[in-house]
Amino acid sequence: MKACLPLMMSLLAGALSAGSSEPDGRFISNDRLRIGIDAGSGGAVFWLSSLPDGPNLLNHYDRGRLIQQSYYGKPDGSKWGDKDWRWNPVQGGHYQGTPAKVLEQRIEGNSIYVKSVP
Repeated sequence: MKACLPLMMSLLAGALSAGSSEPDGRFISNDRLRIGIDAGSGGAVFWLSSLPDGPNLLNHYDRGRLIQQSYYGKPDGSKWGDKDWRWNPVQGGHYQGTPAKVLEQRIEGNSIYVKSVP
């Protein structure tokens, strides 16, 4: 069964106190932080930095290192490489490099909305 997962991330002014391939980045920011999602990896978060010019604090070398949603099912005979595993769709994509499918994305002010199939 495929799952669609909506991901809503918001950065509201004052609300925050404080690779294997190049990401397809979409960014939002407020007066203190910049956050970026990788539209080529299901909309998972790959960038977090302080403004005006702070470095990216996230390791995004591969899709498994992104900040993303991950689901685990019951044992079903799935394999990860040659190891027994559970059904485990993740927002970024398959461990062999196949990206998750983005169904919808939009940026509205300080908000990013992504709907993807993990």
